[in-house]
Amino acid sequence: MKVDNVCNKIPHIGGIIHVSCINIMSNFRYRLREATKILVTHPGEIKYRIASACLDHLVLANLVPDKEIPVYFRDKLDAFLKSISTKKWAEHLEGDRIRATLHGTRGKTLSKIANEIWVLYNEFEEYLHSGFIPEHDS
Repeated sequence: MKVDNVCNKIPHIGGIIHVSCINIMSNFRYRLREATKILVTHPGEIKYRIASACLDHLVLANLVPDKEIPVYFRDKLDAFLKSISTKKWAEHLEGDRIRATLHGTRGKTLSKIANEIWVLYNEFEEYLHSGFIPEHDS
């Protein structure tokens, strides 16, 4: 019996999704949902909840960029992670740029960062349900 080396496909509102892609999207979705859950439910200051959400989930959400995740979401996650990784603890220390960046961040800026995670989560959920991909911010 000959087995085709073709991924199984399932219908989706936005087109056909390959079955092997569901695991990739499920991982991305899970990571976004868990990051949002940390922001909303975990105790402590928002700064530490953002750090936990990013380091425990978002950094791992698309560790190996996969073409099955639409470019919009890959780019938005990459831009977000770069925006909160701009500082270092010291010149000779490279590690943990996210915590170093968040260390001096306060109030409205922290709220804006948390909102970016919320928006990314909601946009990805909308995409999974309707196939709609927002326009790139230019």
